[in-house]
Amino acid sequence: MCGRTSLFSDPEALERHFGATLRTDGGYTPRYNIAPGDRLWTVSAASPETIAPMRWGIDGPRDGTHINARAESIDRRRTFAEAWAERPCLVATDGFYEWADRGQGRRQPVRIYDPTGPFALGGVWTTDDAGDPTVAIITCAANEVVAPIHERMPVVVPDGAYDRWLQGSPTARTALCDPAGGDGLSAVEISTAVNDPSNDSAAVIEPLRGAQAGLDRFSSGG
Repeated sequence: MCGRTSLFSDPEALERHFGATLRTDGGYTPRYNIAPGDRLWTVSAASPETIAPMRWGIDGPRDGTHINARAESIDRRRTFAEAWAERPCLVATDGFYEWADRGQGRRQPVRIYDPTGPFALGGVWTTDDAGDPTVAIITCAANEVVAPIHERMPVVVPDGAYDRWLQGSPTARTALCDPAGGDGLSAVEISTAVNDPSNDSAAVIEPLRGAQAGLDRFSSGG
């Protein structure tokens, strides 16, 4: 599951990382608490030279809006099969959030991020009834960093595999839907401010006082 993310990198840093130009009419602003229905910034196979916004959430034919697609079944789901075959994309991010189960109804927000800067999540896109682009983030089993927090995580596309994700075959993309793609991630507890999407400032990502990144901070629940 991936239900909240962020993107606040300097535009020039984004462009350097992805080797693409940020769309000047897209209204890019730093976001620390991006929720479903908001815009995600993406690089698509159809326009690999541009970082452009898409609404987060693909409408299914009968079963509502989907913000995630499971890597294990994406090619068999009517909502995603065509997009998986023909419309892959990279979702730019500075990190995503999960909630660790602490028991008795208590859930601790955790920020999961790459200390070196922005990175890419695997996604697919399509268009809604109005012709506007919409995107879903692909998820896979969690790696060692995320597993103590949640059993699923978004697919992290390695920096050197962006072209393979965008231009390769579905088989090539399937090989990249591996938890090992996120081996460079770190995790740290943050405040419950992230629970409310209207809280969208740098304060959201501040570690809790005394919090330390690492597996020993988290319970095995979730």
